Amino acid sequence: MLVDFPEEVTDDSDAPLVCTIPPADTGDLHPAESEARGLLPAWRRTMESYGRSTVGKVVTAEGVPRVLGLFARVAEGENWKEVGLPGDPTKVAADIRNYYEEASLSLTEAVPGARQAESWFVGGTAAGDVVQRAGWR
Repeated sequence: MLVDFPEEVTDDSDAPLVCTIPPADTGDLHPAESEARGLLPAWRRTMESYGRSTVGKVVTAEGVPRVLGLFARVAEGENWKEVGLPGDPTKVAADIRNYYEEASLSLTEAVPGARQAESWFVGGTAAGDVVQRAGWR
């Protein structure tokens, strides 16, 4: 027998995080590259706190800003095979996403769900925009 209860359980795990990204020197860099540089101290704090990282299968955390510059070139129309990506674009993109998600742990008081951090990366960062627009042309 099924019983209806008046309480409603909701799942906010799809709501993106709200993380203020620290500013970085933009110079002549693409905004996604500059953004990633600004996140490096937050990523390092997370790494120190947890003692491990999922970043580094292809690109180190320190290399994420540079490869975002390459992804930006692809997003602007260059062929991804010609920009000099250091490996499989899907694996490089995973390192970028993991870098952002790990940095987010040091930028918010909340303990984010995996989907929240991913939603923030895709919809709330310059890097997420660039990776999405690159689309492996």
